[in-house]
Amino acid sequence: MESNYFGYVNIALAAIPHLQKSDTASLTVVGSLAGRVGSPFVHAYSASKFAIDGFFNCLRHELAFQKENKIVITNCVLGAIGTQNFFDTVSVHSESVLKIAVSPEDTARRILEGIVGREKQFYFPAFIQAQYVINSISPALGYKILRIAHNLSDRTA
Repeated sequence: MESNYFGYVNIALAAIPHLQKSDTASLTVVGSLAGRVGSPFVHAYSASKFAIDGFFNCLRHELAFQKENKIVITNCVLGAIGTQNFFDTVSVHSESVLKIAVSPEDTARRILEGIVGREKQFYFPAFIQAQYVINSISPALGYKILRIAHNLSDRTA
């Protein structure tokens, strides 16, 4: 929580007074699907990403109430990124998820596109938005899909 949540919050709150002086200011939040849908084996990480998502969604609304606000908050909701940390963490529990990891280079490119395009939010890879929508509509179905993706038996959590 110290770096994954408080780091973001402290930097954002310190930067806002300076960013408000610009016509093209932006804050970029590197979020995660794990901050929208609880994910197995990464509970502390997932909790910190849920907190980030909530904080920046609230901050976006608070800034919108200010007449002169020009700060765009871009929330990048990312799926599995093929970093060494991801492979070290997930491969121990679920080799099937490794197949859907996208490259760090493609991820960086998409983040830059989101910043330049002043997008408020995007999902990358795009198909992960379906998991979020399914989980929002039917948590039971979302749960089953996660269990299938991780090759886990269908026990009740």
